[in-house]
Amino acid sequence: MGSDPGLTRLWSAVSAAVAMTTGLAVLYGYATLTGAGPQATLVAVLLGAITAMMGSMALSGTAVWPKVRTAALFPVAMGLGMLVGVLVAPHTDLMLAVFVVVMFAAVFVRRFGIPFFFYGFMVWMGYFFAAFLHATLDGLPAMLVAVVIASVWVLLLSLTVLRGHPGRTLARTRRAFGARARTVVRRCATLLEDGRSVRRVHAAQARLAESALMIEAWSAEVPVLPDAVPPAAIRRTTIDAQLAIDLLVTACTQLAAEPDRDLGQSAARVLDLFARNDYAAAGRAAEALLAHAGTSPARLVAVAVTDYLGVVRRADRDGLAETADFEPP
Repeated sequence: MGSDPGLTRLWSAVSAAVAMTTGLAVLYGYATLTGAGPQATLVAVLLGAITAMMGSMALSGTAVWPKVRTAALFPVAMGLGMLVGVLVAPHTDLMLAVFVVVMFAAVFVRRFGIPFFFYGFMVWMGYFFAAFLHATLDGLPAMLVAVVIASVWVLLLSLTVLRGHPGRTLARTRRAFGARARTVVRRCATLLEDGRSVRRVHAAQARLAESALMIEAWSAEVPVLPDAVPPAAIRRTTIDAQLAIDLLVTACTQLAAEPDRDLGQSAARVLDLFARNDYAAAGRAAEALLAHAGTSPARLVAVAVTDYLGVVRRADRDGLAETADFEPP
């Protein structure tokens, strides 16, 4: 759960595989029906597969019209690259020089937004196909038709069987946040036991921040229903939980350098219960540690655990009155 927040990477991989395999089948059927030769069939199915693969990633949102607008420009981008490739194909030196220019342009246009990341790649792929296959102007319409068919097909898939469910993804991402938080706690416990895992603790802490940003992003995708927790409340809960974990990491780093091993072992036991998802026992152990920790950093460990458990208890209980505007970073 923690390794792939919201299962977004898994879903992206499945979507790309489905889009590519079905796109191959559709374009193979088109080439067969039109009586294309072996080379024309190969070019058509490869163009269809590339377009479907990129389209499955470019059309990953939930709104319909943005998907339609984005998909409508797939043939334009691919066609532009193919046209340039056809024009320079007979001249090898020119073809190689323009190849570098097209590659630069394909990356540069990403500054204009996420859709241009895919448009740039499609321009580059169109140029690659046309130039290195020495395509001619006579063969350009057939290749464009293949791209149009693949674009329509991947758009249809993205609106039906490959359409995402942001509410479920947000719920899974929030569970992943909890799993990653327990990973940080587990590594903090190891730090208190051997004192040699600071780098692994900070790596897990960075992954927790990553999942927090993913929660922000998906919160903006989910429609706000009357009985649902609003995005602003989810943000506040996530930040509170992350601050508690950050405090815990700071306290454990300080405590690991203390000579008092008894307090370190007591704190490690609290963290072990936390990492095992036994929040009730962890809360009782944190209260006991707080009672005799004095001014040691172990006190901050207990405070951080208590704060985090308090966030968990009130997570979905008091957010319904939240009405603040929400804009993800």
